[in-house]
Amino acid sequence: MANGWCGLEVKIEDLKAICQGAGLRATHQRLEILGEVLKADDHPSAESIHARVRKRMPTVSLDTVYRTLATFEAFGIISRLHICSGRISYDPVRKRHDHFVCVECKRVFDCQIPGIDELPIPAEVTAWGEIASVQLELRGICKECLRRRRKENACG
Repeated sequence: MANGWCGLEVKIEDLKAICQGAGLRATHQRLEILGEVLKADDHPSAESIHARVRKRMPTVSLDTVYRTLATFEAFGIISRLHICSGRISYDPVRKRHDHFVCVECKRVFDCQIPGIDELPIPAEVTAWGEIASVQLELRGICKECLRRRRKENACG
């Protein structure tokens, strides 16, 4: 599922517009960090975003990256995923979607499950409180890991 940004070169004007549209100052550090998140196709962690940004801004601290990501999350620009064994990663896709998580390599793939939005919420769940959003998380083994497994089994 494409989000309109993944893997693309993001224009500085677009980054500024996103920040300003959210009511945030478009500082150089924010623009660099946001650019990395938006062009990523791998649901990056704060540490991997930091490593990528440091290639262009060697003085940016990991703390700055964490604080900036938290700000972007608070303003609804990105979302935080708590998927793989406590690892926090960030998702630039703002429209509702689901995830397939590989239990071997821990990669996270965006997907859209047709009809999932029409499924009724069970009454026992709604009895707990008001449902704000629904996200489906599928867990399995991605095709790359399956291919690697088959190759290892054929050789061994």
